[in-house]
Amino acid sequence: PSTIVNRGTLLGSDPAEALTVAAEVAVVNEGVLAVTAGGRLDIGGLTGPAGTLSIAAGGDVKLGGNYTLNQNVSVNGASLTLNGDWSNAAALTATNATVNLGGEFTLADLGNFTRTAGAVNLTGTLVNTGGTLALNATTGSWNLAGGTLRGGRVTTVGGAELLVPAQNATLDGATLDGVMRFTAPFAGVNVVNGLTLN
Repeated sequence: PSTIVNRGTLLGSDPAEALTVAAEVAVVNEGVLAVTAGGRLDIGGLTGPAGTLSIAAGGDVKLGGNYTLNQNVSVNGASLTLNGDWSNAAALTATNATVNLGGEFTLADLGNFTRTAGAVNLTGTLVNTGGTLALNATTGSWNLAGGTLRGGRVTTVGGAELLVPAQNATLDGATLDGVMRFTAPFAGVNVVNGLTLN
């Protein structure tokens, strides 16, 4: 595929139309990926270190490809979607934001992630085999929003819950130690390879 090397700023500033680079084009970011208030940016083929992300309140950033968040990312009153094969090697901080965790990842890939208010939507596959997703007053509740939780345990304390807002989520060989709540009419989960409810 073709490759774009960004040494400047790829800026999404139009609420009506996202600045989009299709997944067939590899993007190496040596500069800044940014959105203004209301702006949208969709980079489908991000490769290697993600570099600097600047996300203004009201902005919407979608990333796909094979990449690592190698610099601290702050999402305040904005939306960030992580798709593809990704990992977080820095600090990802979300405040009153929407974070969509897509692609396939582990808790180790998620790394240092903190969230205050807003929403965390599991839209991809969390490979949790041998691990524990611990939801508590600090993490808040997570939405199993069409994603898959594979293996391991989910614990809920401090008012946090595993929320199910739709019909197409999957629990794959998981154990739930806590509360799972269905938040919409006809919401449901597909269960494969067994489910343990404690």
